[in-house]
Amino acid sequence: MHRLNLFTILFTLATAWILTFGALATAQNRYPGENQLPHYDLMPIKPSVANPNQFGRPYQPQSQPPNSAVGRWQSAKLAQSSRPNLANRSNFANKSNFANDSKLANKSNFMIRSNRSDNRFAENTGYAPVPTFSTGEKLPDRRRTNRVANRIPTLEEEFSPEELVNINVYERSNRSVVNITTRISRGGGSTMQRLRESTRGSGSGFVIDREGHVLTNHHVIKGANSAMVTLFDGESYSAKLVGSDPPNDIALLKIDAPGDALFPIEIGESSRLRVGQKVFAIGNPFGLERTFTIGILSSKNRTLPTESGHTMKSILQIDAALNSGNSGGPLLNSRGQLIGMNTAIASPSGRGENTGVGFSIPVSTLRRVVPELLENGRVVRPDAGIAHVYETDRGLMVAELIPDGPAEEAGLRSFRIVRERSQQGAVVIERYHVDRENADTIVAVNGKSTRKADKFLEQIESYRPGDRVNITVLRDDRPVDVAVTLSEDR
Repeated sequence: MHRLNLFTILFTLATAWILTFGALATAQNRYPGENQLPHYDLMPIKPSVANPNQFGRPYQPQSQPPNSAVGRWQSAKLAQSSRPNLANRSNFANKSNFANDSKLANKSNFMIRSNRSDNRFAENTGYAPVPTFSTGEKLPDRRRTNRVANRIPTLEEEFSPEELVNINVYERSNRSVVNITTRISRGGGSTMQRLRESTRGSGSGFVIDREGHVLTNHHVIKGANSAMVTLFDGESYSAKLVGSDPPNDIALLKIDAPGDALFPIEIGESSRLRVGQKVFAIGNPFGLERTFTIGILSSKNRTLPTESGHTMKSILQIDAALNSGNSGGPLLNSRGQLIGMNTAIASPSGRGENTGVGFSIPVSTLRRVVPELLENGRVVRPDAGIAHVYETDRGLMVAELIPDGPAEEAGLRSFRIVRERSQQGAVVIERYHVDRENADTIVAVNGKSTRKADKFLEQIESYRPGDRVNITVLRDDRPVDVAVTLSEDR
């Protein structure tokens, strides 16, 4: 009996010892020790159905104080997790030693780096990291991030430097350009019949002052019974003719528009123009208002015959696209300044289409003509009788003289057409060539040096018909003064 009791006591003690040891081992394997780092997985912001066998399910305590580290980082989505078993594990939730572990708390650099990489991952993938327990790290300001991402780029960032020049020229000058429509009616018949048989024309022009003066081509308003000027804001005004200069194809109009609706164009210089520089044209081709085209200055000092039989001198040639309706529009430099007025295009077919060869009156001519139109309504100009010159490094080489004109009567020399005849057997052959050897080169007018064609015209037109001027030329490499009596240009 005693032996049985002793055996029973020993067996009971052994069983209790085994059960106690097993429970301790199980508890140690269930929870990480103080020297073990916790493992954190990523989860979707909108979690899918939880897998009960998934390792490292997120820790979601339900009773954390709102001001604790865990409470500050927890999101509403995480608080609504459908994993009550793990959230309700009191032993794990109350593991204060784990949250206050000094070794884990000292790994601040690791936590900050981890949080930053997690935030970048969350922004790129839509997944958010499970909250950590480190403090001092702030979430990125998404409002600031969005403002930077959606910032409107500056003009310098969006356009190239060349495009910015084009934009600046147009924005500075387009409000100065006007659309001119004219009506030409045939004579005879009733008023209604004349209106039915009338034709309409259109062209361009530009505002030159706040008094309502508008500059355009003479051929735009030639023969018109009435003209209407439409400003950039769409308002139209009846125009009256102040004066015109048919030899230079220039006309000056005036409208009664309020000063705040008028934007005068900025006047530039044409004496410093260079072949190859960029030029800009604004006009109303085919009635399409304020159309902007770009090209280069192709040549200078061209001559252009007019409908009245005169010859315009010192004309600019450009390749900017010009079409019917561009007549009278401004030609601009890269600073938006007026350097000419577009007047004609070369059209072999006669249909007025753009061929890449356009012509513009230089602003130096406009500067001479406009004051006289304002004062007298017409231009009374002197003429030296020189039809064409070539600009050279030494001066203006005289290429052609007007027959029986003042310069020819005074003895100036130009290019000569030399005819040569030769006989080969019974055949007589005639050849012609241009002799430039004896042509004079103009260097000064009344002692004032001149090297440019438009400067020479400006100097001549500063006098009156009948005035006598001394034109200094180089002849056989020697300076010679030639006295020329100016006549009236007809």
